[in-house]
Amino acid sequence: MLEQKEPLNYDKLYQEAKDYTKSFCGFFINNHRFSILLILAIVIFGGMALFSLPRESEPEVEIPFGNITTIYAGAAPGDVEKLITDKLEDELKSLNDVKRITSNSNTGISSVAVEFSAEADLDESMRKLREAVDKAKSKLPNEAEDPIVSEVSFSDIPIITFSLQGDFSQTELNSYSKALQEELESIPYVSKVSRSGNLDRQFKVEINRQELEGLSLTVGTVIQAIASGNASLPLGSLEINNINYQLRLEGEIEDINALKNLPITTRSDGTVIYLSDIAEVKDGFEKQASLARLSQEGQKALPTVSLQIYKRTGGNILNIIKEAKSQVDELKGHQILPDNLQVIITNDNAQFVAEDLDRLGKNAITTVIIIFIILLFVLGWREALIAGLAIPLSFLSAFLFLKLQGQTLNSMVLFALVLALGLLVDNIIVILEGIYDNINNKKMRPFEGTLLAVKSFFWPVTSGTMTTVAAFLPMLLVSGIMGQYMGILPKTVSAVLISALFISVTLIPAIAAKILKKNVIKKNGNGSGQTEEIKAAAFTALRRKIRDHFLKGVKKIQARHVNLLDKVLLNKKQRRKYIIVSWIIFVVMTSFPLLGLLKIEMFP
Repeated sequence: MLEQKEPLNYDKLYQEAKDYTKSFCGFFINNHRFSILLILAIVIFGGMALFSLPRESEPEVEIPFGNITTIYAGAAPGDVEKLITDKLEDELKSLNDVKRITSNSNTGISSVAVEFSAEADLDESMRKLREAVDKAKSKLPNEAEDPIVSEVSFSDIPIITFSLQGDFSQTELNSYSKALQEELESIPYVSKVSRSGNLDRQFKVEINRQELEGLSLTVGTVIQAIASGNASLPLGSLEINNINYQLRLEGEIEDINALKNLPITTRSDGTVIYLSDIAEVKDGFEKQASLARLSQEGQKALPTVSLQIYKRTGGNILNIIKEAKSQVDELKGHQILPDNLQVIITNDNAQFVAEDLDRLGKNAITTVIIIFIILLFVLGWREALIAGLAIPLSFLSAFLFLKLQGQTLNSMVLFALVLALGLLVDNIIVILEGIYDNINNKKMRPFEGTLLAVKSFFWPVTSGTMTTVAAFLPMLLVSGIMGQYMGILPKTVSAVLISALFISVTLIPAIAAKILKKNVIKKNGNGSGQTEEIKAAAFTALRRKIRDHFLKGVKKIQARHVNLLDKVLLNKKQRRKYIIVSWIIFVVMTSFPLLGLLKIEMFP
């Protein structure tokens, strides 16, 4: 015997809908103009945030490491360890936030790596490290150079590398690379530009001892004269029109003739003795410690000079690299760099960032198209358009959140956005399905049907979203480098999902209440009206056929699910059996990382 359904009490339903207009969600549905303005604000400010977010390949992470490098030229490894490394380690042991000290003593150089605890303030730890090294300086040999303290950072990785190559001498390659280096260093957010493969110019002075002794001069006198003539000294400041200018005497010798004509002393008869009178001056390069060559597509390897560009924190990697390439083209256009000089890009991190952004855009467009096609046949074209609008709105809201948080658009953020892409549409589809059912099956007016759909599904979709967000939040508890690297993932996913939840229960229903209508085919007596009626009827029939097949499959799955629940819930023995099996699976799975069977590492 079929159960008879009670007729709907529309007066009661409409009264419930009217009462719900006083709620938070009802405010947006009842004030659709305000909702449209809010949508425009999300589009404008979210778009501005998207275009202003700095792009980079990896998240900015503070690495809790410091390096101490000390040069002790000519010393054996044993002497370096005893006189340099041990002295530094003894002083560093007094630091409280040091987790581990690792040292290496090689011929002429001491290297000490200091790892700080994950909870320590990195800036404060580095300050204390420098103070400890300063205290240890008095215990080091006078012949040793001052220790260099440096901080390890992800920004120490070059974002792009230019390699200069061609049929040129080493002097010409050095000159061209120096000119390009000066231009690249002027780009905003470029921290430094380093060169490799170049040989620095070096003047060699070979003193004639006989001439020196004949003039009663010493080598020290000559060295002092050269140092004085090759000095670059600050001269103080000069105030002009309330503006302070720093003055500096640039006296560095860059021409070999200037060095040859450098005065050393004056005889009693007033004759000036120049460097060329007592020494032979040669123009050359420093001793070559490494050799850089580059081969393309199996061609002969040629000498090359490479320039690595490093960016500062907050810089947009795409803009920096675009500007760097533009600088190269501009220098070639002005013939500062000759046309036959090859400037080859051997490393370009912007390419990976651009590919990730392109992949995210394609995934988003594909998702919108798939959702539109499915909802087009299951619900209707209006519902499909509304659902497609929710995805970009959710992403733009997330971009605004990232901008306010001072984050960057990097590989981890893009991964989080792709991950959230498949989760954010659930709430929207549930709400739209409820609205569709109220309008077309229960024959309610669109405004009231929308209000009651949101009222019915608000807590289910909210609890579902919060459950998903809660699954990602424990990732915020991870400390250390991995915690900094992965921390943006749960923040981004949560921002997207919460934005999608807000949009699905406020803005989307506000639009739906205005544009959704009952699926009624209007009849018209004229020919064109009949043609449109036939087209609409044919499309509706096709859509209903597809929808019926889809719902038929869903009902089969529902029937099997109900049968399974009946067996489990109505049978005490079966219920106990499923509970025990579920606990066994849970215990076994959670024991893998505890027993060391599942290894944990930062990267695969």
